[in-house]
Amino acid sequence: MKDRPFHITVTIEPKLGRFRYVRSADEARRILLQEWGEVRGPKYFAALTATKNSLNGTYPPSHARRAFIAAAIEARILADDVITPVADRRLTFAFRPAAE
Repeated sequence: MKDRPFHITVTIEPKLGRFRYVRSADEARRILLQEWGEVRGPKYFAALTATKNSLNGTYPPSHARRAFIAAAIEARILADDVITPVADRRLTFAFRPAAE
């Protein structure tokens, strides 16, 4: 399996004040398997499949990146103030202001 770099780094905050910068499909897969928290819903499992398919060359890294972001949103660990949704127009639906 060949590592597939993301075109834009994804930033997550798995623990309060601890940021992780995810730069590739391989790194995303390692985080999903080894460091992910307890929230493991359908988006988590889709991200596992997407990262594996990207590493196998079946899909581009952008596919794994989108799936990883969706899983991070599901787990509420995406550091969305660091992400620039303009870079990937397909993700703009996912970015809404937090309820206060």
